Amino acid sequence: MKKPSQARSLWIAVGLAFGLLIAAWCVFFVIASRNRVQEVPVHAR
Repeated sequence: MKKPSQARSLWIAVGLAFGLLIAAWCVFFVIASRNRVQEVPVHAR
Protein backbone atom coordinates (compact mmCIF):
# COMPACT_ATOMS: atom_id res chain seq x y z
CA MET A 1 0.00 0.00 0.00
CA LYS A 2 1.12 3.53 -0.71
CA LYS A 3 1.39 6.21 1.91
CA PRO A 4 -1.67 8.44 2.41
CA SER A 5 0.37 11.50 1.44
CA GLN A 6 1.30 9.94 -1.91
CA ALA A 7 -2.31 8.96 -2.58
CA ARG A 8 -3.47 12.45 -1.62
CA SER A 9 -0.91 14.12 -3.91
CA LEU A 10 -1.93 11.73 -6.69
CA TRP A 11 -5.60 12.73 -6.33
CA ILE A 12 -4.58 16.40 -6.25
CA ALA A 13 -2.60 15.94 -9.47
CA VAL A 14 -5.57 14.16 -11.10
CA GLY A 15 -7.89 16.97 -9.99
CA LEU A 16 -5.56 19.65 -11.33
CA ALA A 17 -5.20 17.83 -14.65
CA PHE A 18 -8.99 17.44 -14.92
CA GLY A 19 -9.54 21.11 -14.08
CA LEU A 20 -6.91 22.14 -16.63
CA LEU A 21 -8.67 20.01 -19.26
CA ILE A 22 -12.02 21.68 -18.48
CA ALA A 23 -10.38 25.13 -18.62
CA ALA A 24 -8.81 24.28 -21.99
CA TRP A 25 -12.22 23.19 -23.33
CA CYS A 26 -13.82 26.44 -22.07
CA VAL A 27 -11.10 28.54 -23.75
CA PHE A 28 -11.50 26.50 -26.94
CA PHE A 29 -15.26 27.10 -27.05
CA VAL A 30 -14.82 30.82 -26.30
CA ILE A 31 -12.34 31.18 -29.17
CA ALA A 32 -14.58 29.12 -31.46
CA SER A 33 -17.60 31.28 -30.64
CA ARG A 34 -15.57 34.44 -31.32
CA ASN A 35 -14.30 33.15 -34.68
CA ARG A 36 -17.67 31.78 -35.79
CA VAL A 37 -17.70 34.21 -38.74
CA GLN A 38 -14.48 32.74 -40.12
CA GLU A 39 -15.72 29.15 -40.30
CA VAL A 40 -14.06 26.85 -42.81
CA PRO A 41 -16.55 25.36 -45.31
CA VAL A 42 -17.24 21.66 -44.83
CA HIS A 43 -16.85 20.89 -48.56
CA ALA A 44 -13.31 22.34 -48.62
CA ARG A 45 -11.33 19.14 -48.13
